[in-house]
Amino acid sequence: MRAIEEAVPHLVRLFSIGTSYEGRPILLAEVTNRGTREGLEKPALWLDGNLHAPEVAGTAATLELLRQLAAGHGRDEFITYLLDHCTFYIAPRLSPDGAEHCLTTGDVLRSGTRPYPHEDPIPGLVPADLDGDGWILQMRVEDALGEWKVSKRDPRLLIRRQPDDREGPFYRLYREGYLETAAGKPVHVPEKRFGLDFNRNFPFDWKSEKEQTGAGPYPLSEPETRAVADFFRTHPNLCCSVSCHTFGGLILRPYSSYPDDRLPPEDLVLYSELGRRAEELTGYKCITGYQGFHRVVRPIRGGMTDWAYDQMGLLSFDMVLWSLGRTVGLEVSDPTRFLKERSEVENLAILRWLDREVSGRGFTPWKPFPHPQLGPVEIGGWNQMITFFNPPPGQFLREETEKYARFVLGLAAACPRLVVRRLEEEVLGWTSASRRKEPAVAEPFLSPKGLAPVASAPDTADGGAARPLRKVVLELENEGYLPTWVTWRALDLGVVQQTEVYIEADEGTDVVLGDRLAPVGHLAGTGTVHCRHRTDAIWFQGGSEDQRRRLEWLVRGEGEVRIEIRHDRGGTLTVSSRIRTEEPSASIPTLPAPPVRPSAPAPPPMASAARSSRQQPPVPSATPPPAAGPVIAPAPPATVPKPPPSAPRTPQPAAEPRKPATPGRVLGAPPSRPGPTPRPMTPQQEAEMAAARPEPAYQAGEPSQGIKPLNPLPLVKGGEFEPRSPVGSHAAQRTGGLRPAEPPPSAVPPDSDFPEAPPRASRIPAPLLLRRQRGKDKNR
Repeated sequence: MRAIEEAVPHLVRLFSIGTSYEGRPILLAEVTNRGTREGLEKPALWLDGNLHAPEVAGTAATLELLRQLAAGHGRDEFITYLLDHCTFYIAPRLSPDGAEHCLTTGDVLRSGTRPYPHEDPIPGLVPADLDGDGWILQMRVEDALGEWKVSKRDPRLLIRRQPDDREGPFYRLYREGYLETAAGKPVHVPEKRFGLDFNRNFPFDWKSEKEQTGAGPYPLSEPETRAVADFFRTHPNLCCSVSCHTFGGLILRPYSSYPDDRLPPEDLVLYSELGRRAEELTGYKCITGYQGFHRVVRPIRGGMTDWAYDQMGLLSFDMVLWSLGRTVGLEVSDPTRFLKERSEVENLAILRWLDREVSGRGFTPWKPFPHPQLGPVEIGGWNQMITFFNPPPGQFLREETEKYARFVLGLAAACPRLVVRRLEEEVLGWTSASRRKEPAVAEPFLSPKGLAPVASAPDTADGGAARPLRKVVLELENEGYLPTWVTWRALDLGVVQQTEVYIEADEGTDVVLGDRLAPVGHLAGTGTVHCRHRTDAIWFQGGSEDQRRRLEWLVRGEGEVRIEIRHDRGGTLTVSSRIRTEEPSASIPTLPAPPVRPSAPAPPPMASAARSSRQQPPVPSATPPPAAGPVIAPAPPATVPKPPPSAPRTPQPAAEPRKPATPGRVLGAPPSRPGPTPRPMTPQQEAEMAAARPEPAYQAGEPSQGIKPLNPLPLVKGGEFEPRSPVGSHAAQRTGGLRPAEPPPSAVPPDSDFPEAPPRASRIPAPLLLRRQRGKDKNR
């Protein structure tokens, strides 16, 4: 705990709320973000562990929660939100003497180490660690009159002797220890020397030792329980209490000594709703100690949880970690019965589970030991500290502590939480009745709506500023699930005060209308309506909206206004606001504007004209006669923006006529390959080609003669029917407006593997022309 305090001093502070019977400090950690508010100014939870000495898993669970809170602030959004708005009071070990005794000696006692009910020791068997293994286990002594015998299914296990058992061996079973009696006398097992039970010593329904074992001589007779009660009474911001116990796997709520008829109906519904959510988070059922936990003749009295609810009005729980039986897979209806009475089958199942999961830890095999008073004995048996009372260290302990942390964090999120939703100011007028109304809004210190416009104070007759008359509006809300009174039992007891709003102003600022100390009552929570109206959404008709309060004051002056909202369990908030006004300077006489002579409209400004006008001297203008008083220099003439300088123009080259297209490869033809150079056409071939060439019907400037224009696909790259490029695509850009002349046959490259380009005016597809030309070459 001290290491965590040193690591995050702004979150964790350690205190000692008292000292134990042996003088050990009872440490408590206050965990909250003090950068927002102090711990007493926030709703708080009390979290304790190890109220019973052997239940050290409670200490581990509370310390794990402390570690999560310290490590999660600023990293985990949920934990950061809780620490900013809540306070956690964590007391990991309320029985420091008893826990130290159990951990160092291996003995098991109930709570404290003060001798009770007998101060002087009673002669008989005294528990002690005889074999020096660090644990006080069991001794079995063979005796024909013994009550136990070895199980036939597992020799480690002892079972009860049956009425007709005649076959031994039989054993007597004792706690490991020595005898403080005279030699030769039978073994006597005295009453427990340390019989105090801190969870029976609180001042609710307390009974004496004859009616309630371990209750102590009177309520709060022990320094440990008295320290807890004093802390509760001096911390009115406490809303919830969770005491961590072990061996049950349950969550207990009040009462342990009365049925649910004693609870107010609203509290019963509230416990049911929170218990259902707790079961979702932990897997533990939420029940009462009276109905489901202890099936005994006499109920439990003087318990801490019942006292915290019934006398302090807190929402209190007992979280009982770890159920060995349920972990093994057994049906456990009553944890107390399971702890005291188990069948042979149940014990065998536990032994098998210990062997499989924790390598047999929890049961020590029997081994011979020469006892100085009893002779040959065997020491071994169950180790209750790491089986029934607490989970084995490691994975199973870690799982239980995580369940505890989830439950506590979920409960903290349900606490009441007062917030200022809106703080606004409006200037209604000024103290001088002859002045006009100037609306304005103040700057709230904690308002989420941002800054508002600032008003200017009007002038008074003597040149000073008047005092504004402003209306201050405050809207207060409870964001929490729980109401500010937390439980209806607290209302019946009258232990929680209502919400109060106190307003205070600076010197020179007065509260004209409204109470300086205004009681606004209690504020409901988001779950309050479900406690009052137990119905489904289909039949729900609505409930009163009691989560908000609106207050108004009339304030005169410009000073700061501070508002403090105080509630015992909802927390304390302080907000402030100041109206800002800007006082204008003294009145200054101004000159009338000079007359403007009419002039002809000027032509649009040009770049050259602007340059020439700037070179001319300015034309003098007439000035008005000077007046009495300070003269204000005339404002400089507005400057005419200069036009941007025009970029120099670069000469563009003139368009050139389109060059005649050169013949290229026929589209779709096979790639070129080496071959003979094509020969020029003979006059006879030229004549045949000319005869086969049809006359074009679409020459430029010639009538169409009824022939529809053709739009064939481009056949030759660069030919007539190739799509035109954007540049020079217009007909007027062509040379002479006609097609260029056909290139002569000599224009064909000599290394081309294709014959001459097909005629441009031909309508015969190119592949067909190639076949015809090849056929003619063969005929030659």
